Formats: sequence, C-alpha cells, structure tokens
Amino acid sequence: MGSGNEDVLSLFYHLIREMVDHPDDVFLQRLDGGHRILCEVYVHREDVRKIIGTKGRCANALREVMSNILRREGRPITLDIIEPH
Repeated sequence: MGSGNEDVLSLFYHLIREMVDHPDDVFLQRLDGGHRILCEVYVHREDVRKIIGTKGRCANALREVMSNILRREGRPITLDIIEPH
C-alpha cells in the first residue's frame, strides 16, 4: 500500500485510541493478502464491546468509512477486530 494508505491507517489507529478506555493497548496490523487488504485491530478485552458497538454498528461504520476512503486502491479491505483470549 502507498503512503496515502498508511496515513489512512494512522488516522484509524488514532480514532480507535480515542474510542477506548485503554488506548495504550490498541494495536493495528496491516496484512497484505494478495487482492485483499486485511487490517486487524487489537484492543484491551474490556474495550472490545466499544469497538464493535451495539449489534456491530460501530465496527460496521468503521469498515464502511475505511472501505470508502481506500476504494481508490482497487482492492477490497477487511477490518477485523481481534478479541483477546
């Protein structure tokens, strides 16, 4: 991904940090999987609900915004929220 995409991922990183109670535990990992871009979000176990939201609304909104911004890349993007064990 180009530097513009890195800026978008940085924006999402800071946005997610503002949404949670444990911002120091936020970790964003980008994986390049061929035709698809995968972005994994790791948060503190107590913050998972905040990122997912009621009925997944918050997570879906984050996915939609990220997808629309990165649409110029020409590859679909997947945003996964990883729940800690």
